[in-house]
Amino acid sequence: MNSANPFIVIAGPSGIGKSPLLKGLNQLFPDLGKQLQPLVLYNDRAKRPGEKESVAYFFRNRNEIEALREKPGHLVVENRGDLQGLEISQIETIQNQGNWPIYEGNVFMVDAMRKAGLFEQQKTITLFLSPVSLSELQRLIKRHGLTVVKDVVEGIQRRKLTLRSRNQQSLHLPDYADVARRAAKAWEELNHAPNFDYVIPLYDGESHDHWELFGTPLGSARMAIEAFAECIQGSNQHPIMEKWPCTVFESA
Repeated sequence: MNSANPFIVIAGPSGIGKSPLLKGLNQLFPDLGKQLQPLVLYNDRAKRPGEKESVAYFFRNRNEIEALREKPGHLVVENRGDLQGLEISQIETIQNQGNWPIYEGNVFMVDAMRKAGLFEQQKTITLFLSPVSLSELQRLIKRHGLTVVKDVVEGIQRRKLTLRSRNQQSLHLPDYADVARRAAKAWEELNHAPNFDYVIPLYDGESHDHWELFGTPLGSARMAIEAFAECIQGSNQHPIMEKWPCTVFESA
């Protein structure tokens, strides 16, 4: 594969703020943002309000995506009830166009990429967006134990997902079930954070006012954008950037 341009990978729980992070980068650091070109995955779920075919995803039925498992050069994973697929050749195509490919999505596809050896073939920068910082997580585990902290993390993400659905004017009975399913995966996904190069704590979820309401990103949203920008430029010195040890989830 062409390794001249790095492959950027961003993952985190559903609703954490991955999409607005990219949008905010384009606003605050347009010269950086214009170099990034997102990968487009296949997805069997229904479109959300504002999503466009071949921009957000290639929306296909489940059977079509299942069939990709048999095609060389494709990865297929289950993700919070959705079935998603990736055509690996997109990465090299984007690099050959002079841009930086970027994946933003779930940790399960990142695991599939890692197992397929994609990260060994070229320079890759992997970032995990977390609803809590390392020190916060360690204090919570020490005080309450892993079982309680699991519920805390799930609750944090449930609130963010509920706000997102409410802002999309889509909060009917199926939406509550979807929120519950996605929030229930948050702890499992957080456990993947030590596998990433860096972790960025991000408190302002996907639909928080701090992303756009005031004309410029504020608070945690802005700090996450700044940390992201520094990281893809080769620096890991931003004060909120963290590297999580593999022992963080051991019971106190």
